[in-house]
This record gives sequence, structure tokens and C-alpha cells, in this order.
Amino acid sequence: MTASSFDPTRLAATILTSYNVLADAPTLSLQNPAVKQAARNLTALALAPVPQDLAQQVLANPQVKAVTPALQALNTQLTAQRERELVGRLAQMDDRRLSRVINSLATPSALVREEVAALKADGVLPNKGSIILAGTGWLPVSAVMLAQASRLPVSIYADGADQGNVVQAFSRKANSQITTLFMPPQNAQYRNAQLVLLGRNAANKEAVIAQVLSTGPQASVAMRTPQGLGQLLYQPLDECALAKMPVTRRVIGRNASALTVLQAR
Repeated sequence: MTASSFDPTRLAATILTSYNVLADAPTLSLQNPAVKQAARNLTALALAPVPQDLAQQVLANPQVKAVTPALQALNTQLTAQRERELVGRLAQMDDRRLSRVINSLATPSALVREEVAALKADGVLPNKGSIILAGTGWLPVSAVMLAQASRLPVSIYADGADQGNVVQAFSRKANSQITTLFMPPQNAQYRNAQLVLLGRNAANKEAVIAQVLSTGPQASVAMRTPQGLGQLLYQPLDECALAKMPVTRRVIGRNASALTVLQAR
């Protein structure tokens, strides 16, 4: 996407057209070319370096604003569907190809390496123990990347036994220490936690933060915060709810790898 395409009217039209395609689709399978193209368009917008003032102008468009909550819900469903379809393809691979694909998926991205470096430089990355990651999907790609980049075990939450089995099988193939926790993160106990990471797709972020403060106030909470048009796909923190919590807040890292860190006062 080029700077010349950063026209607010054109951006809003792309968002609304893509939303209508997804909302009207009988299923959100990426085998549907229209769904796949709409998802690509929205992802490109979310990642585009749109100036902040222009992004806010687009997000404030009444039509865009009206569909944003539904678009965020559709994106969560799309992410889950994409991962389920990938799990199905992985299940059909022979062992050699499967190992090669999983090793490729699990190699820490530049973004994850930068985030881990920022957490380490800030002093919130533990020297031992494990990291708790809330907001992962069926494939624990982010968790495995995080485990390999930090050289620490990672604990994640699974919705049920089926997802837990997929997580454990994937992590074994990737030679990573991933522990599966079968409990909603907003109900978990964090008394032994040192660092809790919230994924962008994590549900009930404010409730998770409140639970960490209540049961594990010694822990730091870090999260990727959607910026610009990324707010179309990922729900940002409720600033009103956060303002009522006894936390300090700072941003570490920079650009795409910037993380918001919360700690109890």
C-alpha cells in the first residue's frame, strides 16, 4: 500500500466492502476466494503505515465506527478458522514434511525477537520460571516463538482437550516447553507469576489484568497494543476501565515491537 492510497474515503470504502463480504459469507473458510481476499485487504490495512491522524479520521467515520466491534469479532473467528484449517493440513503431512513446516513456523520472527529484547532490557523478563501467555489460538506459534527466543518455558490457556492436544503435539515437534492450562485466564491464579503476556486476540483483557492485580500483584503484564487501523481488527484496552486500576503504565520497545507494560502501584 502506497502513501497515495491513504485517502480516508478510499480506506473507509475498502473497510466497509471487506466487512460486508465477511458478514454475508455463509462460512468464514479461507477456501472461499472472496473471504480470503477480504481478509487480506483488512490485514494489509491494519499493517499499513497510515499516519495516526488519518487513521483516527477513518476510525471515526460513522459507518466504520458502527461495524468495528463486529469486524473485531469476525477477525477473531477468521484467525481461529485459519488455524483450524492449517491444523487439518498439517495432519495430512508425512512426518518429515511436518517437522520441516513446524520448524519453519516456530522460528522466532524478527518482531518476537525485538519484543523479547525489549522485555529483557526493561527488566520484566524473568531469569527463570515461566511466562504466561493469554490469547493464543489453536496453533501455539507465538508461544513457541516466545519460548525459543526467551529460552524460558511458556504456559498458555486452552479452551478444551482438543485444542490442548494440538498445542502439546505442536510444541513437542518444535522441541519447546509449553504447558497447557485449562482455565479461563480471567479466573486463573497468578500468585507465582512474574510476567503475563496478553495477545491481541485475548478476550476480556481488562478482567485478566484485574485478576493479575488481585491474585499476583508482583507480576508484570505486557501486551501488544493495536495502533492506527490495527484497532479495526483488535480491540484496544478500555481506557476508562484501566484508569480505575491501581497500575503504572509505560511503553517499551518501538514501532511495531512496542509493548505496553502494566505493574501494580
